[in-house]
Amino acid sequence: MSLHVKYAIYTHTGLVRSSNEDTIEAGSIDKLDSSGNALMLHYMIVCDGMGGMKAGETASKLAVSTIIDYIKAMPFWPTLEDDIATQLRDSVSAAHQNIMMLSNHDFEKNGMGTTLVFLIILKNKAFVIWSGDSRAYFLTERTHLQLGIYQDGIYLVTRDHATTWTNIASGILTLDQARNHPQANMLTQSLGGSTPPIPEIEIFDIFDGDRLMLCTDGVNLHLDTHQIATCLEKGNPPDIVIEKMAGIIINKGAKDNFSMGILDCIGVQYARPTLTDLKHPDKKKKRAMVFLAHSACHCVWWVLFLERRYSRNDISFRCPGNRRKQTTRFFCVSSVDPAIGSIQ
Repeated sequence: MSLHVKYAIYTHTGLVRSSNEDTIEAGSIDKLDSSGNALMLHYMIVCDGMGGMKAGETASKLAVSTIIDYIKAMPFWPTLEDDIATQLRDSVSAAHQNIMMLSNHDFEKNGMGTTLVFLIILKNKAFVIWSGDSRAYFLTERTHLQLGIYQDGIYLVTRDHATTWTNIASGILTLDQARNHPQANMLTQSLGGSTPPIPEIEIFDIFDGDRLMLCTDGVNLHLDTHQIATCLEKGNPPDIVIEKMAGIIINKGAKDNFSMGILDCIGVQYARPTLTDLKHPDKKKKRAMVFLAHSACHCVWWVLFLERRYSRNDISFRCPGNRRKQTTRFFCVSSVDPAIGSIQ
């Protein structure tokens, strides 16, 4: 069973801002692992630029291009989860350094930065890495995962790198109460900040029918968790869901830029190795094999008995017997590996 993904992405300036500092991109990258096996990485990345006008837009675009180019330039893609996580962190670090270099050499862009949430799907695994308050949501039928915050039937995979998150984690504020908090936009880390970011990463299994959404804070500013979960419910394709959510945000005034991408996982499955008998002997053959095995054991016993008996009188004894063709049963261990397919 191959893995296919179906996605839609959308970005909007909003009704208040004059420019859009968000950048969103999705696609797939062909790679090879260290053994030369072909892999396909499905990805989605969302950045929310800061710094005003062209500076924020430049930071978000630079972050996206740096990270994607970094991954494309790698000679091979690792297969171990820890190694993949290291590569993702290194790509984010490279984006931060590029933003800092441009910010330091261009006065008009001094102080620019961006948030980031980046999704990679490889076979049956999802890797989400983020810095800042852009978010990743996960809709699945599994309700007891050790993953983020589960509320209203949906997982918030990411934890905002904002001053309000401490109050959310301690239970002082709920997710929805923090939306309108005065310090909601005060970030504790981002790309391009004076302190290098320490991005977090989550790795989890995906199944057929699972749905992920990445978005900037302009989405959860206008939609509470229940509204997001209701819109993401299965039934409608990603583009229809995005159209519905965008309409609600615009009707509420769209005070900020907002961007979102929805990705559906199709055809992901697990399969334990199965023991397949390549020969299927019928009952008569099975009885014949049992009889031959019993006869061979009986013959060997007599050979050993007679050799031992006649060896006492220095008389050698050999029993050549009849050579029978050796029958071997072959078994094949097969398993279904959710290989990567193309994007539909």
